[in-house]
Amino acid sequence: MGNRMVINTHVCDVFIAEALAILQSLQFASEMGFTMVVVEGDSGMVISK
Repeated sequence: MGNRMVINTHVCDVFIAEALAILQSLQFASEMGFTMVVVEGDSGMVISK
């Protein structure tokens, strides 16, 4: 596996922060060679879009 830490500055909305976290996680998974991932989060609005 692996890990990554990203500091996102100037994010003033929790919706945007959650969306960025999911996007960056999916990018990392892709770089690691994963082709199928399960996304879980507490913001249904972000995941459903």
